[in-house]
Amino acid sequence: MVRRLLMLILIQLIFISIVFPGVSYKDRMIDLIHELKKYTNQYDKPFYIISQNGHSLININQNIFKLLFNKNGSNGKYFNSIDGISFEFGDYSYFLNRDIQKKLQLAHKADIKVFLIGYEKDCKKIEKIYDFARRKNYAAYISPSYNLDVIPNINFANSLSKENLTLQNVDSFIYMINPAKYKTKKEFLKELKKSDYDLLIIDLFFNKEIINKKEVNSLKKKNNGKKRIVLSYLSVGEAENYRYYWKRKWNYKKPSFVLKQNERWPNSYIVKFWDMRWVDILKDYLDKINESNFDGVVFDVVDTHIHFDKEE
Repeated sequence: MVRRLLMLILIQLIFISIVFPGVSYKDRMIDLIHELKKYTNQYDKPFYIISQNGHSLININQNIFKLLFNKNGSNGKYFNSIDGISFEFGDYSYFLNRDIQKKLQLAHKADIKVFLIGYEKDCKKIEKIYDFARRKNYAAYISPSYNLDVIPNINFANSLSKENLTLQNVDSFIYMINPAKYKTKKEFLKELKKSDYDLLIIDLFFNKEIINKKEVNSLKKKNNGKKRIVLSYLSVGEAENYRYYWKRKWNYKKPSFVLKQNERWPNSYIVKFWDMRWVDILKDYLDKINESNFDGVVFDVVDTHIHFDKEE
């Protein structure tokens, strides 16, 4: 009798652990994105959200009990919070990673637009990547520079005939968040306007000068006269010491939610992204993006949860 009772208790505990698993840092990042999505719903227009390298938040092995309540199972909350997902890869072998491709396919099946961002110089490999994107109905951009500071002059035949442009039917895009090569904002914007990309991903600021509503609106029409989508970059997993929100006193004593420096990017600092002080900063930043009339945002460094998972 006692043995049977203990067995029933054990089964119940296993069931609870499967249906209601503990909250991980991965879950906390999904919660943050979900909270920010809800916040942008107050804006008086559609506001796209792309999760940069957001494949790290996708579960391949589905929780069977969650599938009973949501067709996307364990990924339901995350997929309901984003409109697009991007995968950034430094070499062709990483692009071929099967687990990552499975995750992107899951997102695609859930009507999440997939964007591929590569840094490849081999012409044959570049053509393979673009061909792969066309067959999968993804969008691809191969940057000639790791610094994302170049605007390639490419003609896009598909873009010429497109009338009703949405994030879902974007064929071409550019990720250009470092305009340091341009002397003035006017020069930078002029170069962007000349292109025929369906989608521009840029920073809200040129140096420390905001790109305002009138300027963003001028980018929403392509050189060929058709509509264009314009999104702003925003790091949600790291604080950057050149942003307007960075207080001078933080250079001497940082608030408790700002942690160690990113070794690869010395101007960036890992943050406790779930801390409400940081969440409030992100909401204020989103308001500025909306005020400039961007069509949405690209959330970068969503994979910072991996840092905290490793430390546990």
